[in-house]
Amino acid sequence: MLQIKQFLCLTFLAGLIFSACQKEYFSGPAQMSEVAFAGRVIDENGQPIADAQVRAGGNSAKTDNNGVFRLKNLRLEADDAKIYVTKIGYFDFSRAYYVENRSFQNITIQLLKKEQSGVVNAAAGGTIAVPGGAKLIFPANSVSTESGEAYSGTVRVFATYLDPTDPNLAQTMPGDLRGIDLSGVERALVTYGMIGVELEGTGGQKLRISSGQNVELRMPVAAAQAANAPTSVPLWHYDMEKARWIEEGSVQKVGNEYVGKVVHFSFWNVDVSFNLIELSGKVYLVDDQHPFSGAKVRLTMLSDSSSTFATTDAMGCFKGGVPQGATFTMDILDACGEVIFTQNIGPFDQDAMLPPVILPNGGVNQVQITGTLLDCDSMPVTNGYVKIQLNNLSWTAFTDANGTFSVQDFRCDTASAMGTVTAFDLNSLLQSEVQNFTLPPDSVALGNITVCDTLNEFVMYTLDNSDYVHVDPSAVVLDSLGLFTFISVLNVQTGISLAFQNDNQPGTFPLVNFWVGQINVSQPPVGLSTTVTTAAPNVGDILEGTFGGTFLDVFGVAHTVSGSYRVVRDF
Repeated sequence: MLQIKQFLCLTFLAGLIFSACQKEYFSGPAQMSEVAFAGRVIDENGQPIADAQVRAGGNSAKTDNNGVFRLKNLRLEADDAKIYVTKIGYFDFSRAYYVENRSFQNITIQLLKKEQSGVVNAAAGGTIAVPGGAKLIFPANSVSTESGEAYSGTVRVFATYLDPTDPNLAQTMPGDLRGIDLSGVERALVTYGMIGVELEGTGGQKLRISSGQNVELRMPVAAAQAANAPTSVPLWHYDMEKARWIEEGSVQKVGNEYVGKVVHFSFWNVDVSFNLIELSGKVYLVDDQHPFSGAKVRLTMLSDSSSTFATTDAMGCFKGGVPQGATFTMDILDACGEVIFTQNIGPFDQDAMLPPVILPNGGVNQVQITGTLLDCDSMPVTNGYVKIQLNNLSWTAFTDANGTFSVQDFRCDTASAMGTVTAFDLNSLLQSEVQNFTLPPDSVALGNITVCDTLNEFVMYTLDNSDYVHVDPSAVVLDSLGLFTFISVLNVQTGISLAFQNDNQPGTFPLVNFWVGQINVSQPPVGLSTTVTTAAPNVGDILEGTFGGTFLDVFGVAHTVSGSYRVVRDF
């Protein structure tokens, strides 16, 4: 595998965040575009993250149990359409995207889990070794509270090191490697490594580096970069709200490490910078009437083999910032990782739009799945999506204003296979029946899919005015405990569990055990009850009901919860 450093100066090169391709070069006042964002939020293992908060402009949404979100149409700056994602237990994320008018952006965002790298005593100081080879060296008495008061207890250090040669860096890093230098000029960056750090006390309170103090930062020089690694490189911190890297300080190469000092923590980045120009293009299949959505585009800079990937949007488009004056090899890869097109491009001294790339027919490996979602009144589901599963492949496709969706991709074998499609209406919280399809043929028109069924299983609840939905609960009846019923959702952040004794009968019953999210509920949970409307005397039966009330946590703080459930009894 090619080991390379990233030059994700872009929204193109940082995940290639795209727009419609009718390029209008802009100058003067910010050019505005109407854009709709949708996509998935996943963790570092590719698993969906539920209940993540996603916002852009004045709009916000929470991800569902599949990690899927969709925002309403927004009017944002064409080269600075910012997305923010937060989730307890993960580092905050933001990124600015290049977009154009009336574009639809289907994006994937990967959050980095906040893992504790170690602890230091604030009074004595100490060294934290971060997995991946980075180090943080704290002097004595260098940590304070957020309000500036001296802190002398145990400091919990949460840190993550991002290897500049990691081919997935474009997906996991915050921002898109556009930076603002000391002169206030926007620049394209080439990274030699990043680190994200947060400090907390033992009670979870936020801590910071004390005024007038600093912490030494040591970052490994990647082996693949060692031959060309500069002796002195600027440091850049990430401004989450601006979605830009801001130049602040520098590091020096000492042996096989970059060494510098920082006076505050966020994400820090070791980068050299280039003038920034904008590069865009479009990829088609067969002819110029069939945009290739989801094509993986790889740019490799010929001067030093630095490279990164991106994926085209629903219109087959890509666009973003790249270093001025650079020459690249542009490869387009299929889903199997095979190069299906290659071409040298550049150098570029100013913004450029590439000629369209038209790829030949993908043959039996090319898959196209289309359909239309209708609600219970046979009207288009405009805020919906489908989840398509085909062996080890999984696709998510959103509906347009007519309720239609389309998936176009490649698969890596030619054997006959059966897939499934499940559709969801995000407004009405309804789903369709699971629909099967077979390949070949590889062009599948599913026609109209009615999304009018109650979610098969769910627990919905409102906790202290925040709403949550889970579609993967379980229900257990334990005869050994005198027919106690347990309903649970195993999710560390927003999971929920309620237990009650209803003897397999409908009616209203007090909860005898309850936990929710990260609240330490005082047990037994006085003030909470459930009303069972449909009992589940046998395995496979549906258990339905509502629950709610006011309860205390172990600190005596009152919380209010209300909700409903529909769960299949597992045993």
